[in-house]
Amino acid sequence: MFAQLEPVARRMAPKLDIPPIFIVGLPRVGSTLASILATRHLRCAYFSNLLMATPASPVLTAMLAGPRRAFGGTDDLANRFGETNCSQGPSQGYRFWNRHLGTSETPAPLDEARKAMMRQTIAALQGIAGGPFINKWQKNGLRIPFLADLFPGSVFIEITRDPLDTALSILSARRQSHGGEAGWFSVRPSTLTLSDYVSVHEQIAAQVAATRAIIDRDLGGLPKANVQTYAYTTICADPKGWLRLVALHYEAATGIPIALRDTPAQKLSARHPLAEKADQHLLGAALARFEGAFPAS
Repeated sequence: MFAQLEPVARRMAPKLDIPPIFIVGLPRVGSTLASILATRHLRCAYFSNLLMATPASPVLTAMLAGPRRAFGGTDDLANRFGETNCSQGPSQGYRFWNRHLGTSETPAPLDEARKAMMRQTIAALQGIAGGPFINKWQKNGLRIPFLADLFPGSVFIEITRDPLDTALSILSARRQSHGGEAGWFSVRPSTLTLSDYVSVHEQIAAQVAATRAIIDRDLGGLPKANVQTYAYTTICADPKGWLRLVALHYEAATGIPIALRDTPAQKLSARHPLAEKADQHLLGAALARFEGAFPAS
């Protein structure tokens, strides 16, 4: 029923045709934390868990819920591998993206009707919220040129973290996930052939190096004003200052201000993975071996 009414909702909703924001980075770098902070404290649209309960009709759901319920954000920073806990928490939106782009890291070209529908959807969500759409999903980092073409003028916020901490956190995630240590976790660049790597530590180091190469190449192809890069530790040390920088640089790139609803009260503690010395040694050695080893194409 909702899906059948979604085209009507898209036509009726107020439109705000401004560039969206995509948060990108390697897995386990703190991009979910950045998403939670941004969607809570900036006046913005995003795929909340409430909206992704009806991925075929996000605009209709947002109109019925109203901006406060649809885009109110959450103060709960807890998440499990990118999944937040409450209805107003940010969703990665993969139910929407998979529905319209498929599951490949490099989506097939869209026809003009599909492009228009997706742009209208985001513009409608922005109109309801009164601010730019913000989305974090790991596959965004492998789709930067595609997203920049689909949504002209998009701003990309890159989150970075110490490479060894990133690799150790991926290893921990593999061990905690249902596939166990042998199971893959998060994005897998097409430049990787798993049979080339004997150990789990080599696979993770290759994943970090290959993904890093693709993100560096693709962000480097965008106008500098449309790319913001922040370290995870910087965000934790001064969340308030980080949010102000995001708003300041977005306005500089687009000419459009972002309102801050309020600001975080205190700094956060940056987490460092607990790890055995053997894992640290093996991952550190593999990261050094694979640095610069992957072509970005």
